[in-house]
Amino acid sequence: MRTSHVRLLGASLLAAAITLAMAGCAKHTNNDTRSATQGLPDTRQSLEANEWVLDGSASQPPINSTTPVTLEFRGKKLSGQSPCNTYNAGFTLKDHDLEIGPIMSTKMACENETNSAAEQAYFSAIEASKSVDTTDRDQLVITTAEGKLVFKVSKRAAE
Repeated sequence: MRTSHVRLLGASLLAAAITLAMAGCAKHTNNDTRSATQGLPDTRQSLEANEWVLDGSASQPPINSTTPVTLEFRGKKLSGQSPCNTYNAGFTLKDHDLEIGPIMSTKMACENETNSAAEQAYFSAIEASKSVDTTDRDQLVITTAEGKLVFKVSKRAAE
């Protein structure tokens, strides 16, 4: 009888050892479902955190202005300085989808033809907004029907 208990105990220990060995060889997957962006500001927070300045040469098509073009988001409204006038508009944001308009602006005359053309191009582009990307915290990219508007964080806002 004692021999059968020893055999049973030995078989049990062998089975346990095999099970542990096989478990150690099993492929482990990381089931971490947290996003890589957890803790980063959402799109609206990123938009509202800064005053943005247009990088006209990086935008497509390029917008050439002799004066800075700015953009600020607050609540459901945006405002800024265009090449010739101040402007504002309402906007809606759903995830990364962005709709802007209509643009309302002061009606001051532009100081030169370059700025007049730049203002028309800017207003046309921003009213054709499709989506926004704030992945790079120092850059805002608004995709439009014709290309993209690229903004950098204003040095004034960064100080």
